[in-house]
This record gives sequence, C-alpha cells and structure tokens, in this order.
Amino acid sequence: MAIIKVVKAGKTKASLKSALNYIANEEKITTITGKKLITPLNCWGSLKNIYDTMIATKELYRKAVDNKNSEMYKHFQQSFKPNEITPEKAHEIGKKWAMQNFAQNGFEVCICTHLDTEHIHNHFIINSVNAITGKTIEIHANKTLEKLKYSSDELCRKYNLSVIERDIFAQKKPVLSFEVFPPKKDSGLDNVISAVDELSKMPIDYMSVTYGAGGSNSKNTAYIASHLKNNLSIPSLAHLTCVANSKDDIKVKLQEYKDLGIENILALRGDKPKDYDGEIFPGYHYANELVEAIKDFGDFCVGGACYPECHPDSPSLDADIENLKVKVDAGVDFLVTQMFFDNDEFYKFRDKLAKKGINKPITAGIMPLTNAGQIQRMAILSGGASMPSKFLRMISKYQDNPEALKQAGIAYAVDQIIDLLSNDIDGIHLYTMNKPETAQKIVNVINNLFV
Repeated sequence: MAIIKVVKAGKTKASLKSALNYIANEEKITTITGKKLITPLNCWGSLKNIYDTMIATKELYRKAVDNKNSEMYKHFQQSFKPNEITPEKAHEIGKKWAMQNFAQNGFEVCICTHLDTEHIHNHFIINSVNAITGKTIEIHANKTLEKLKYSSDELCRKYNLSVIERDIFAQKKPVLSFEVFPPKKDSGLDNVISAVDELSKMPIDYMSVTYGAGGSNSKNTAYIASHLKNNLSIPSLAHLTCVANSKDDIKVKLQEYKDLGIENILALRGDKPKDYDGEIFPGYHYANELVEAIKDFGDFCVGGACYPECHPDSPSLDADIENLKVKVDAGVDFLVTQMFFDNDEFYKFRDKLAKKGINKPITAGIMPLTNAGQIQRMAILSGGASMPSKFLRMISKYQDNPEALKQAGIAYAVDQIIDLLSNDIDGIHLYTMNKPETAQKIVNVINNLFV
C-alpha cells in the first residue's frame, strides 16, 4: 500500500535548493549496504547539477524569478505500509511512478527514498516548469491528485502490494455493505457493539457508521468504526457531517479518524438535529466543501450521498444532479443512495448521471420495512421517495399483522435487491437498523448472487 500526499512547496530558488538538500540527506537515503537511493530524471549528476539544471530550465523560459504567487517546484511524498516493502523496491516503484506521471512528459524530477522512519517513503521534487514546453505544472487539488493516487495504486498491485480500501469497487462488483448507527446514550453502546459483532459475521465488504451531529453520539462513530476495522477486520466507513461542526472541529475529527486507522469517510451536509439550538453550519455549508477539506487533509477514500428522486431541498432533480456533479468533482470516490422503493426511478436516475458524466460507482441504499412504525420515518429519511402501488398494497394488507408485515417487508427488499443485481448495480447498501436477524434473513437469500 502506498499513500500519496502533497508536501508544501516554496516559492523561491533558495527554497528549491533547501528542499533538494532535505530529501537527499545521506542519513535518510543510505541503505545498510551503503547504497544511496537517489535518482534524477531528465537531469543528471550531483545534487548541485540537479539544482542547476532545474534553474537553467526556468531561466530558459524566463520563469526563474522568485514569485510569491508561484511555487518553484512541486513536492510529493509516497509512503508505504510498514514491513511490506524493501527500500530498493520502494525506490523502484517511485521511479516508475515519477516517470509515468511527470518525467515522460518533460518534467525534471529528483526521487529520494527515506529509510529513517518505520514506514519507508519516497520524496519527489519536481521542477514547476516543463523542460520541453516551458509550461508551468498544474496540480488540481482533487482531479489531478486522484489520478496520481490511482496511478500509485496500480503500481502497488503490479508489485503484489496491498492497496487502500478505495479499491473495493475496482476489485469486486457488486459489493455488499451494511449501515449501523451509534446509540443516543453511552449506556446503549454495548448493545450496538453486540449487533455490530453479529453483523460482521456475514459476508459483507464494508460497514458504515452514522454520525450524530451536535455531539449527540459522534464520539461513538469513531469508536464503532475503529472496532470494525481494528478488531473485526471489517473495512469501515465513518460518516461526517457539516452540521454543528466548525472547520477546526472537522480537522480534529479527521485527525481522530486518521489516528484510529479509519480510511473511509462518507461526507454529508447533514440535517439540523432535533432540539439543537446552535449554529447549524458554523464551518462548511455544503458537502462539496467538506469533501474538499477531507481530501486536502489526508488520503481518505470519500463517499457521497445522492437522492434518486431528488434531494428534498433541491428545486428539481436536474438541479440536484448539477449539485451532485460539483460534489463528485470535489473528490468523491463513490456514491451511496438514500433509500428508495421504486427501482425504475433509480434506473432513470442512473441514466441521468451517466449522461452528466458522473461515472463513480453507485451503491443502492435499501431499507426493509419490518414494522408499521417505520413507514413515516422511511418517508422522511428517503427525502420523500415515491412508494409504488405494490409497496403500498403490502402495507395496507399487513399493517395490522406485525409478523406478516415483517416477512412481507423483507421479501420486498429481497425482490428489490435481486432486480438491482440483475441490472448490474455496483453495490447494495443495507440499512440494517442495528438488527442482525433481519439482515441475516436477507443475506441468506441473496448471498450467492454476489459473484
């Protein structure tokens, strides 16, 4: 596994020299055999010659003047999982990555492999000016960086290294996932953990954990997600919302997720919690802003929510899709739908996304109706999703018979899932309501369909 991140770069010739000196520190790059892991591309010789070559290129195109508005170079770091790779192999991968993404296009690069920490990592200093075209390098925080990360992941696969969990959809389709929610009170945490433990025994690809805004249960989101990842070896997707969180609050939460090894986040705007009197959006107002903040903070895989029949606050489905495109372009890796009950509406929605150029994996959110009390809540959570006549007939016939309604609700959800799988859905996301027994009944029927 390799993680790509951007390192802050300087805007003066002196900062370029300093950066080269730092990455080429002999104590950091020398192996036990005495070999120095440093490689220049499109430049040659000593560290001084590398620096002089980069400056000469800048002078050729009249871009060597210190400029407070323009970086002299780009600095990337590629970090590998501890004990998974040798220094020499890491350096080899680094050379190939730099060649594919920069050197073969005319940029001068210096690659150094550092061995002084528990995780071997490569440093790349890239001249900001192209030696062939004279154009200044452009690294867009989201689109370009995502391409660079995927390029690194592909190299890791070729070298039989692990990759981060963003590749679940690349490696396997369709995927099956569950959603659980933390307790409103800490006293209920043991019961939720018991439910999570039971759910984890089923053949799922990941499990998501909802987030309570306003501090109601948000601390338990991280706890449960960490339990899944670190104790049960189940990839976890921790939710995070804009609601009631300042920008500093978001940074604190992201650091907490990072420290716990949580790599996947579902970025949501969120809705005002009941009885909450504070400022609703003290930091970010929209999910796309939150996505950008997460991507800038670290190497997280980020999911986004979508509404097949339009977000309740949007004036139209077309307008909602336009906003969804903004969110996807901000760096969303995959999409999870709110629950819906009419598959035909979902297929229409999927077609609209394709025409709009939104091609991220979409996993369908399904909630089985297990009791009459859920009906109103389902309508609210789904954003007012339409209920087909056969769904309404089922409710009407069995609403006074709890056991029959439960069985019928599970059967309806199973029918939905089978139809979706038959139409090449990327994934099924089951809203479990923390009920392992319900999830198990569904899985027993559909398990063999996930091939």
